[in-house]
Amino acid sequence: MASMYAKSERLKYFCKLLLDKYRVRCNFCGEILDGLDLYAKKSGKSRDDMTVHHLDENRDNNHPDNLVFSHRKCHLRFHRQKEKRAREVRYNILMAEIYADEGK
Repeated sequence: MASMYAKSERLKYFCKLLLDKYRVRCNFCGEILDGLDLYAKKSGKSRDDMTVHHLDENRDNNHPDNLVFSHRKCHLRFHRQKEKRAREVRYNILMAEIYADEGK
């Protein structure tokens, strides 16, 4: 019986072949994802540089139409900007409530 490590390495190799053949692009920056992004040691990074983003942001929805590849840094930047916008909206609502109370 093959080890889990061997299976995961075969899966990574297969994904690398697909990435290289179809020239998959990062959903956020549009840069072509290199198959080496799957291998942290070969790419010179401490972690794998590629991740999967759920378009509807529902982690339970793993339908292929809902999944896109992206660089890890682009994915993190997207979610950080989204969180920042949400904080700004909450802040603006709070300030509007404070000014409304002062006007009474």
